[in-house]
Amino acid sequence: MNRTLISIIFLIGTAINAEPLVINKVNYPQNTIVVDILKLVLSKTNSEMDIKETKIFNSRPRVVQEVKDGNISLMWAGTTELMQEQLLAIKIPVLKGLYGYRILVIREGEQALFDTISNLEQLRQFTAGQGEYWANNAIMEESSMPMITANGQVSLLSMLNQKRFDYLNNAIMEPWSELDTYREYKLVVEKKLLLVYPFAMYFFVSPENKELAETIKFGLETAIEDGSYDDLFYKSDLIINT
Repeated sequence: MNRTLISIIFLIGTAINAEPLVINKVNYPQNTIVVDILKLVLSKTNSEMDIKETKIFNSRPRVVQEVKDGNISLMWAGTTELMQEQLLAIKIPVLKGLYGYRILVIREGEQALFDTISNLEQLRQFTAGQGEYWANNAIMEESSMPMITANGQVSLLSMLNQKRFDYLNNAIMEPWSELDTYREYKLVVEKKLLLVYPFAMYFFVSPENKELAETIKFGLETAIEDGSYDDLFYKSDLIINT
């Protein structure tokens, strides 16, 4: 596969015909805003790339490998040192660092268990549910937060319902659609606590595709500077409903 998707010639105003920008299939509603941002980014360049979804890969290591092999053009994820060693990161937070603002999902009727928590030591008496490949697992481990991991948000919702752990640690915009879809699990958002830590989501491309990285960086910086990024971000249903 030709990995040279676009030339940096766009900087002098020359339109470019290019292969589609291939992304992993968007499976969760909260990813829709990222795709919208990506479309906005591309509109700020003279690239004529279209976005094409490929079949969904649920395993983070598999997606990383597909990007490295050039079968997927780019991915987005919470950053880790390992991710930045494997792939080329465009180091501009895609969602303004919101992935570092975390709320808890708990079982209905258990709010009282969390009402008296006022520090991390008290929260450490409870066990978190985390995705197997979530980038913030390292942060939880370094903070000595007990956790159990599983692959997939729906599996985690089911396990929480079955009392396999005490709460889910989700980004502030994440759980609402799942809770609405899987009402049979009788889960709710905890009303009092907010975990906050530095945690950026970046776009990542193959280390061999520096031209695409420059294109994404240029388009994202342009959208931020001209205000169109903020306009899209703050008018997104995902942000409005958070």
